[in-house]
Amino acid sequence: MDNLKAVLFDFDGVIAHSAKVHLLSWQYVTLNVLGVNIRQMEDYDVAGKSTIEIAKIISRFHGKETLFKDVVSEKNQYVLNNIHLVEVSPAFKGFIKLLQKHSVQFGIASNASRYYIEACLNHWKLDVSNILGYEDYNFPKPSPEPYIQLSKQLKVNKAVLGDVLILEDSEVGLRSALGSGMKVGYVKSHHEVSNIIKSKCLYQFDGLTEAYLAVQTLIG
Repeated sequence: MDNLKAVLFDFDGVIAHSAKVHLLSWQYVTLNVLGVNIRQMEDYDVAGKSTIEIAKIISRFHGKETLFKDVVSEKNQYVLNNIHLVEVSPAFKGFIKLLQKHSVQFGIASNASRYYIEACLNHWKLDVSNILGYEDYNFPKPSPEPYIQLSKQLKVNKAVLGDVLILEDSEVGLRSALGSGMKVGYVKSHHEVSNIIKSKCLYQFDGLTEAYLAVQTLIG
């Protein structure tokens, strides 16, 4: 990473500690829109997938797929109303300062809503100019499109994509990152990731703090 051109971040699980509010939001919306009580999301195998895809899977599972748009709308509104429950990784603030100091570009590409990400950043009083959410892609993760699109937005030349670092925590997100042609760092979170996928990542970090310290050491 001596010639690091950019760092591309996933959001939930990497920057944001948000598992609690997302679970609460899915429990709320499935009860109020679908009339179903759920205890955990693991029953649906949706880790890392886009909000729209999760809504479709849950709605289809309960025989109410025509309601998935209502599920998406209610889910997003619940999260926005409870944005104070989402905590930022302290390391992210240091990451921003470090990358700005060394003129390394950065941005966020997530399968969550861009409006949710912007609301979180505003709540934390953090300035990130380049943000992509599921509204901005034709194909969300595990397609590599989100990270390729973000690299284009940052005006990273295709010839130096190998000097871009992606930080991801979920199996779906890591598959997206690994298909992008960029360097991939696995950031451990609450998501379970297969050993096969982890072994394909150039770096493995116990959390964002460890990733920050590694980048700090390499770029000064």
